[in-house]
Amino acid sequence: MTTESIAATGRGRPSGQHALAVLRQQYDDRIGALRGRTGLVGTVGSTVPVELILAAGKLPVLVAPEPPHPMPHADPWMEPEFAWELRSIVDRALRGDFEPLELLIVTRSYHEVYYYLKEIVRQGQGASVPPLHMYDLMQSQRTAVRPYGLGRTRELLARLERLAGRPISDDNLRAAVALTNRRRRAIRALLERRRQRHLSGTAAIRAIGAAYFMDPAAYVDTLEAFLRALEPTPGLAGRPRLLLVPSEPLYHPTLHETLEAAGALVVAEDDWWGARAAGRDIATDLPPLEAIFEKYFADTPTLAVSPRAPRETWLREQVEQGNLDAVVCYVPPSDHLFGWYYPALEEYLDVQGVPSLLLRQDVQDERGREEISAAVSELVRRLGPASQTAGREAV
Repeated sequence: MTTESIAATGRGRPSGQHALAVLRQQYDDRIGALRGRTGLVGTVGSTVPVELILAAGKLPVLVAPEPPHPMPHADPWMEPEFAWELRSIVDRALRGDFEPLELLIVTRSYHEVYYYLKEIVRQGQGASVPPLHMYDLMQSQRTAVRPYGLGRTRELLARLERLAGRPISDDNLRAAVALTNRRRRAIRALLERRRQRHLSGTAAIRAIGAAYFMDPAAYVDTLEAFLRALEPTPGLAGRPRLLLVPSEPLYHPTLHETLEAAGALVVAEDDWWGARAAGRDIATDLPPLEAIFEKYFADTPTLAVSPRAPRETWLREQVEQGNLDAVVCYVPPSDHLFGWYYPALEEYLDVQGVPSLLLRQDVQDERGREEISAAVSELVRRLGPASQTAGREAV
C-alpha cells in the first residue's frame, strides 16, 4: 500500500502495524516522495509556511541533510568550518537529489545554502539545482520586525502564485490551514501517548518526522491509524524519563537510539523534529495569510529565536508539569550558540531539583556514541525507576 493510495478519498486506510511501517519508511527514505512525482516544492528549515505551498496545489517536501558523510560536490565550494548540515544540503543539491523540485524555498537560518547555491548557479555550475527562493523570516520576535516578516510572506505567496499560474485565494489558504491543523492535532495526540510511556522516543521521532516527507492527508490517516491500534510498548514503564535539549536539529534518530539503548526513555525533545513539531494550531479567526504568518513568526521552535523567552517558556513548561526524571543536554563540539545559554539552564534545573546530564561528544562518531552510552547508563543506574535525586553529571 502506497501513501498515495492511503490518501485517496479515505480509501485503503492502513492497519496499526502497517501504519507504523509506512511512517518508518517515509522517515528513512527521505527522497522517496520525489520519485516519479510532479508538483513538488522543497523546503529548507522549519519556518517555511507550507500552507502557502499547499494552497498553490503543490506538495511541500522537506529537504534535509544526511548525517556526516563525504561531500565531494560541496567540498570545492564550502570550507570545512561550515556546519555539516549546511554542507550536506549543498552537496545533495549539486549531485542532483533535488532536481525534480519546481522550487526550493530556503529559510533565513540556512541563508548560506541559498547564497552559495545561487552563486554556483550564476557561475554555470549548478545545472541540477532547482529554482531558488529565500524566505527571509527573521528569527527575532520583536514587534519592529513584524511588518518585514509579513511582507516576506506576501512575497512568497506571489512567487507561488506565479508557479501555480493562478491566484491563491483566501479559501485556498483556509483549506490548507484546516489540513495542517488536523496534522498538528494528530501529532499532539501522539505526544500525549508518548508522555504516558506508550511508545519509545525512537519510534516517536520517526512517526513525527515522517510528516515532513508525506502528503499531509496521507500522513494524518496513517498516524491516526497507528494511534488507534497503539498498545503500550512492554518494558518502558520503569525507565527514567528524559527531556532532551539539543544544540542542533535532530535530523536523525541516532541520539534517541543511543540514549534508549542505554536504558532511558526520551519522552520529549526541544526540537522541531520531535515534540516541537506541532505547536499551536493556526488561528481561524484572522485573515488567513495573517494567521499563517503569525504561526511561523510567534510559534517557532528554531534554535536561533530571539529573544529566547518563547523557547525557554516551552522548556520550563515541560519541566514544571512533572513526570520527568532528568534533562539531557546534547551540545556536540560543532555547537557555536547553545553553550552560551547552558549555564542559565543548568542553574534553573538545579533550583527545580531536576537532575541533568551534559553530553559534549558527537553521537555521529563511534567513540562518541560509546561515551554517551556509558554516561547515560550510569545516569539510569543512579536515578533508578523512581528516583528524585537532584544533581548533574557532565560528560
